Amino acid sequence: GALRKGFEGAGIRLPAEGGRLLVSIAQKAREPGDAEIIRRFVELGYTIVATPGTHVALEAEGIASERVNKIAEGSPHVLDLIAARSVNLVINTVTGPREATDGYRIRRAAAEASVACITSLDTAAALASALAHPAGPPRSLQEYHRMAVAAR
Repeated sequence: GALRKGFEGAGIRLPAEGGRLLVSIAQKAREPGDAEIIRRFVELGYTIVATPGTHVALEAEGIASERVNKIAEGSPHVLDLIAARSVNLVINTVTGPREATDGYRIRRAAAEASVACITSLDTAAALASALAHPAGPPRSLQEYHRMAVAAR
C-alpha cells in the first residue's frame, strides 16, 4: 500500500482497474520472467495492448494481448493509440541512446499525452504489486482507530 502511495506521490497516474496498458519490450531487453510481470497486470483485470514483437512473445507465454502496429507499419499505430489516450499506462523498455528510435518516440508521445510511462520491468513489477493492494496506511489517527476497532 505504501508503494502505491509512493507512485501516486511521484505523479504517476495509476491506471484504473480494467484499464489498458501498452507494452513494448525491446527484443534485446527481454529476459526470462518478463512475461510473468505482464501476466500480473492481466490477473488484476487490465487489458494488454502490445507492439508486434511483444505481442508474439506474450502470446507464446499464453498471455492475451491486442496487437498494435509499429510506427513504420502505418496508422493506426502505437503513437495514434497514445495520442488518443486509448491506453492508461505505457511500459516501454529503454535499450540504447536517446535517438529517434521507436522506443524514444513512444516515450515522448506518452509524455506529451500525459500518459504515465514506465521504462523498467522492475518498476512495472513493483507497480503491479502496488495495484494489488489498497492505497497505503491510514491517513489519520481517527482512521487508524476505526480500522483497529473493525479488526476486533
